[in-house]
Amino acid sequence: MKLPIYLLPFLLIACQSPTTKPQDLPANDSSKQILSKEADTTLFAKSNTVVITSENRDTIRFGRQEFNEIVKYFPALYSDLPQPPDISYYQSGIFQEITDADGKKKTISFSSEAGQDEYFTLYAYFLKRKNNQREANARRSALIKIYDDLDSIFGALSYGGTYFGHMYARIPAYAEYSLYTYEGLKQYYTKDYLITEQKRIFLISLRQFITDQVKVDENISDEGARNKRQRALFDTVDEIDNLITDYFFLKSTQEFWHSIISNS
Repeated sequence: MKLPIYLLPFLLIACQSPTTKPQDLPANDSSKQILSKEADTTLFAKSNTVVITSENRDTIRFGRQEFNEIVKYFPALYSDLPQPPDISYYQSGIFQEITDADGKKKTISFSSEAGQDEYFTLYAYFLKRKNNQREANARRSALIKIYDDLDSIFGALSYGGTYFGHMYARIPAYAEYSLYTYEGLKQYYTKDYLITEQKRIFLISLRQFITDQVKVDENISDEGARNKRQRALFDTVDEIDNLITDYFFLKSTQEFWHSIISNS
């Protein structure tokens, strides 16, 4: 199938890993270009407090001035052509030294791990407004659940770690970007054939990965405990199986799983 030329920009974006590493970023001045963009004042808060809750994650609150300063100095959050969350984060500048309305110098920073979580929550908030609500709403919860399940599998096999905890906070942003690419590439994600065999092969490989990891797990002392751990993780794979209902979900699941492996 040949894609129309107007879809190529979307395809180029979709082909990028959802969790791109800093060293994978292109060596150009794109971050400066984004930072020079005039702020979209229509996004400024009208109420005294902005409350953002992202798919049952922690709720974050901003005062009106703080929120409006973020809108003004971090336009990468709501770019006209959204970038994947990691690329958006690094192109944003991460921190900005500003002079506030009272003439005081201060810094707005997303440079810590918690700060990056907050940036991703804001990213998901703004991109959610841009996405086709009817299409995205029908898929968002299932996609986030799939990503959560994949994160929990790898987190369990690794016995936790900060990476997986922070991934939980950032998953809505990755899911929102996946939904954005779906809207632009709906023709690409629509297949005339059944995905049954492709899905079966992927799930076999996922279960085999779990089996191999559990087999060499030195923290498990007996075969009974090993089998119990494997069965529990296989139950999560069964959940994923039920949620993959079309090619979009299959492709997104494969890409997110491989990104976790390559970045953890």
